[in-house]
Amino acid sequence: MYKNIYKETIPEVFNKLKTSKEGLEESEVKKRQEIYGANTLPETEGKSLFKMAISQIHNPLIYVLFLTALFSLSIGHQVDAVIILIVVLINLIIGVYHEVKAQKIIKNLESFSVPTCMVRRNNKIREINIEDLVPGDIVLLKEGDKIPADMRVTYALNVSTIEASLTGESVPVEKSNVTLKEDTQLAERKNMFYKGTIVAAGEAEGVVVHTGINTEIGKIATTLKEIKREKTLFLKRTSRLTKTLAFIATAGAILTFLIGTVRGLELTQIILFTVASFISAIPEGLPAVLTVVLSVAAYRLAKKKSVVRSLSSIETLSTITTIITDKTGTLTQNSMTITKMFLGDKREIKVTGKTWEPSGDFFIKKEKIFPREDKYLKFVLPLLAIVNKAEVSKEENGNYQIFGDPTEASRVVLAEKANYIKDELLQKDYTIVEDVPYSQDTKYRGMILRDNKREKTFAVLVGGAENVLNICQYTMLSKKKTRRIDEHKNSYERKMNNWTKEAMRVQAIAFQEVDEKVKKLKDVDYKKFIFLATFGIHDPIRNNVPGAIKKAQTAGIRVIMATGDNKETAIAIGRETGIEHQNKDFPYAMEELELQKLSEKEFEEAIENVSIFARLTPDTKFKIAELLQKKGEILAMTGDGVNDSLALKKANIGISMGIIGTDAAREASDLILMDDNFATIVDAIEEGLTVFRNLRQTSLYLLSTNLAEDVFIILALVLNTPLPLLPIHILWLNLLTDGLLDVSLATEDTHEDVWEDGMKKKEEQIIDRRQFLTLAITISVLSTIGLLTFLHYLPEGLDSTVISHVGLEKARTMVFAMLTCSQIFFIFSLRSPTISIFKLGFFTNKYLFISIFLVLILTTLIIEVPYLANIFQFTPLKWDELLPIIAISTIPLWIMEFYKYLKRNEYLSKY
Repeated sequence: MYKNIYKETIPEVFNKLKTSKEGLEESEVKKRQEIYGANTLPETEGKSLFKMAISQIHNPLIYVLFLTALFSLSIGHQVDAVIILIVVLINLIIGVYHEVKAQKIIKNLESFSVPTCMVRRNNKIREINIEDLVPGDIVLLKEGDKIPADMRVTYALNVSTIEASLTGESVPVEKSNVTLKEDTQLAERKNMFYKGTIVAAGEAEGVVVHTGINTEIGKIATTLKEIKREKTLFLKRTSRLTKTLAFIATAGAILTFLIGTVRGLELTQIILFTVASFISAIPEGLPAVLTVVLSVAAYRLAKKKSVVRSLSSIETLSTITTIITDKTGTLTQNSMTITKMFLGDKREIKVTGKTWEPSGDFFIKKEKIFPREDKYLKFVLPLLAIVNKAEVSKEENGNYQIFGDPTEASRVVLAEKANYIKDELLQKDYTIVEDVPYSQDTKYRGMILRDNKREKTFAVLVGGAENVLNICQYTMLSKKKTRRIDEHKNSYERKMNNWTKEAMRVQAIAFQEVDEKVKKLKDVDYKKFIFLATFGIHDPIRNNVPGAIKKAQTAGIRVIMATGDNKETAIAIGRETGIEHQNKDFPYAMEELELQKLSEKEFEEAIENVSIFARLTPDTKFKIAELLQKKGEILAMTGDGVNDSLALKKANIGISMGIIGTDAAREASDLILMDDNFATIVDAIEEGLTVFRNLRQTSLYLLSTNLAEDVFIILALVLNTPLPLLPIHILWLNLLTDGLLDVSLATEDTHEDVWEDGMKKKEEQIIDRRQFLTLAITISVLSTIGLLTFLHYLPEGLDSTVISHVGLEKARTMVFAMLTCSQIFFIFSLRSPTISIFKLGFFTNKYLFISIFLVLILTTLIIEVPYLANIFQFTPLKWDELLPIIAISTIPLWIMEFYKYLKRNEYLSKY
C-alpha cells in the first residue's frame, strides 16, 4: 500500500496512484475494485444463536417454568415435566427465530440509507456509494460530510475537520495541501483526510489513498457505537410488565397451595393444582412478542421512508409532545426555482419554468425579453452561473438531477435558461481566483473572479438578500451608471419584503472591481460593494404537510418551526401549512435578535408560547431544545447541518434528512427521513402509537387468557372438582395461543383510531388502571364459561370420588376445545380497542388468519389422532358435540364488541 503519502507533492501523489485531477476512467475503477475490494470496515458480528437463546431464557417467566418442571419430576409426573420443557424449547425456537428475523430487518434497513459521496471520474462529477471508492478516486467534500476514505488533500478552501473519532481531539483541525516532513505524527498531518472524520467547515478535494481495512480507522478496528446507552423507555416498560406477570403467577400458585391445604387435600393433589395454576398464569409467548412488535414496526417505517437507527426508540415516538422542524425541504419541496428578479435599475423580471429543468422565458410587464441582448443581464447572469458549487445534469430518463446545494442550483438553472453554462464560461471567459464557501455566519458565498475578456478582476457576493444589501454602499442603475445606494435602498427592501410575504426565499448579488493583485476576499474593501440584483426563489409547500401538521396538533403535539430564513417568509409558510398560533398574547414568530434582547424569564415565556423562530442559529436551536426538555417536553427535532448535531443528540428523537442532510447530522440522529418530508415524521409517530397499542392489546390478551385459566383452576379447587385441565393441557393451550396468536396480534397494522387516545405520557405503563375493567370482564367471562362447560360435561356432578376416568377425559377435552375456540374469538375483538371487528374485517390481518388456521389444525391433531390423544388424555369429539362448544366460544367476542360499543358512545369514557 501507499506509505507516508503525506510527504509527497501533489504531482508525486498522482503519479504514485496513477491518477489525475480529472479522476479515473471507469475501466480502471473496475480493475481496482477487484484488487482492493469494497471500501467497508469489518462488520460487527451480530448476536450469535447461542447468545440469543440465553437472552430468551434469561427471563423470570422462563425460570418459573423450569421450577415447575422440577416440581413435576419430584412428584413422578415425568410426562408433564417433559411437556413443560418441550414448550419452553418451542417458545425458545420461536423467540430466536423472530430475533434472527429482527436482526436481518435491521441489516436490510441499512440499504435504505447507503452512504454516498461525490467523485470526479473521467472529468465528470457523479454521486456513488462510498463502498465503491478505490485508491486514485478524486472525492469532493463540503461542510458536514463524513470523510469516506483516507485521502491526500489536493485542494482545500477554509477547510477544517473534526477527528475526535480517530484522535480523540474534539477541536477542529485545519487542512491544506502542503507537503509535510516524513516523521509528522498522525494528529499533525494537515494534508490528510481520514475515514470516519467529519468536515467541520469549508470545501475540499482529495485523492483516495487507502480504503476499507487499510484506513487508519480500519487498522485499529475502532467503532463509534461503544457508548453505553441509558435503558430505553421501551425496555423499562416491558421489564416492569414481565416482573408484574411473574409476581402474579407466583401469587396465584401460593393462593392455590393455601386453598388446597385448608381443604385438606392430599399433597400430590395440592402440588398438581399448584403446578397447573403456576403454568396457567405464565405468558410463555411474551419474550417473542416484544421482539416481533419492534422489528415489524422498523420494517414498516422503512417502507414509509423512515430509517430507524435504534429499535427501542420506536416506542418513544408515541410520547412526543413537541416537534421542532426546519422549513426548507421538510415543510417545502426543496425544489428551488427563481421566478422573479429585481435589478439595481429597478426593473422587475419574471422568469418562467419549473423544477430543475433549465428552460424558461424572461418577461418584463408581460413583454418577453432576451437576456443575452440586455446589457445588465449579460453582466449579472454569468456571475450567478459561476459563483456556486452546484451542478445540474440531465439523466437518461429525461429528468434533471442536481448536485450540491439546491439554492445554488437554482442560480445555475436561471443562468442556463439564458444559455450561460458554467463550464463554458470558465473555459473561455472567466477564471476563479478564490472561492469562499457559503457560511452560516455571513449568509453568503464569496468569490474573486477574473474576467478575461474585459481584463478585470471582480469580487462577488451572493447570498441572503438582507446581508448582501446591508454590505452594499452603492447600486448599479445601468451598466455604466453607479450611485450611492441610500435613496434606492428602500425600493429594494420593499420588494424583498413583499416577496418574503409570498413565502419566497430572497437572495441578492453584489460586486466590486478590485486590483488584479488581490487574491483573497478578506483583503477586499467591503465598503465598495455595488448592489446588482435581488431575486425571489419559490419553494412550494409539500402537498401532504398541512394535513400532517393538523393531525399532529389534533393529537396534542406542539409544532414549532425553527428556520434560518427571513421571518416574513417563515410566517407565510407557517400560515400556509397550518402551524397554530400558540398564544395570541405573544407574537406568532420571533427572530433570534429579538430573543437575545429578552431576559431569562421572558426568553422562557417566548419559547413556551411562540410558534415560529426565524433567523435562528444552531446554538439557539440547541438552547431552545434544552429549555423545552427541562420543562418536561418529549422532543422530536429535525436537522440537516453539521452544526445541528448537538441539538439532534440532545432531542429525545433526533431526526436527520436523508437527501439534503449531512453525514454528521445522520450520525447524531435516531431517525433518518429518506424523503426529508415532515409528513413522514407524523407517519413515524403514528407507527410509534401503533407499537404501543399492539404492545398493550397483546399484553391484555396474554393477561386475560392466562389469568382466566388461573382463576378457572382456583374456582375448580374451591368447588372440590377434579383438576379441569392438566398442566400439559395448559402448556399446550398457552403454546398455541401465546406462541402463535399473540405474535400475530403484535403485527396488527395501524387503524384510524390510533390517534384518538392522543399521545402517551412518558410514565404511562403498558397496562394501567384503564385496562382493569377490560381485564375484569374478560377474566370473568372466560373463567366462568370454562367452569360451566366443565361442570356440564362431568357426568357424575361434583362428586370427584365417583367420576369415571373416561367421563373426566371427555369433560377436559370439551373444556380444552372450548377455551381454544374462545381465545380465538376473543383475539378478534382485541385487534382494536375501539373499532368493531365487523368494521375491520375478520381476515384483514393475514398473519392472524394463518395462525388461527395452524392452531385449529394442531388442536384437531392432539384430540383426534389416537397416539397424541393418549398422551394428552383426550377423547375424540363428534360434530354434534363440537358445534355447541363453538357457539359458546363466541360469547367473549360478543361481550367485548358490546363493551367497545359503550366506549365509542362514551358510556364508559373513563375506561
